[in-house]
Amino acid sequence: MQLTQTIKLRIIGQYCLLFYALMIFKWFNGMFLYQLQPIFFFTTLDFTTWLVMLTNLHKWLLQDSSRLLLADLIFYILPIVYYLINIKKSRLSFITAVLMLLVNYMYVTIYCSYPSNSLQGHIAWLFFPFLFMAQSLRTFWFLLNGLRYYFLYFFFSAGIWKLVQHGFFYSETMSGILQMQHKSILTDTGKTSVRADIYNWLITQPLISSFLYRAATLSELFFGVGFFTKKYDYFIALIFLLFLVFNVFLMRISYWEITPFLLTLYYSKLLIPLNNEAEIQPNNKTLITI
Repeated sequence: MQLTQTIKLRIIGQYCLLFYALMIFKWFNGMFLYQLQPIFFFTTLDFTTWLVMLTNLHKWLLQDSSRLLLADLIFYILPIVYYLINIKKSRLSFITAVLMLLVNYMYVTIYCSYPSNSLQGHIAWLFFPFLFMAQSLRTFWFLLNGLRYYFLYFFFSAGIWKLVQHGFFYSETMSGILQMQHKSILTDTGKTSVRADIYNWLITQPLISSFLYRAATLSELFFGVGFFTKKYDYFIALIFLLFLVFNVFLMRISYWEITPFLLTLYYSKLLIPLNNEAEIQPNNKTLITI
């Protein structure tokens, strides 16, 4: 099946569905900027973060909670605006995509400069606007595949890092990680919880915890298969979803906002369009010029 304007609009629509589903999840969990009410920020060894901080926008937002709400509204309204513009096939789609890129870059960088979350968990919002800037179907196809390769690299490189750091080869690695990651729960003597009991059990059972660590490493390395074939993309997507679930329950780390990258796997078998203007309907008889 070739990429068409209809499929392109469907991909944008599904991105919006994921975006707003995650928005609702974050709102119910008090993760909007205006709900977090940050009072300080920290800098990182990141050139792009420094560029944003040169604007002092992160300081300006801290001065009034209504400014935080304004930042949330601008960030969350742009995807649906972009989608509606694409339905009408307006020439404003490129300008809206560029605006979304700039807003997402500023918002995500500032959001992660406050002690709330990591930048790695928000990379989808940083990279998908580049896809939406595509003005031709062929460019859209190439960028969609480029995002797929970046997604594969993101996880494959994490598996390589575990090998290079030799954590894969030691049975005590996962036990130590669990101790560091959950020390606040494990040292809270005033409370008892099932989760703390599970963590304690895994820490004292290094063979089982190391099995989980090695299984995660091998799963991440399997993403490398996607560099050579698209045959197993659905299986890779399943591994990714399992990884997300286990990451939440075992590490208390949420990477749900990377889920838009699933679209790159789901549509990976689309063929490059023969041209940028024609769309062939399912009956293969009607040719519509866009």
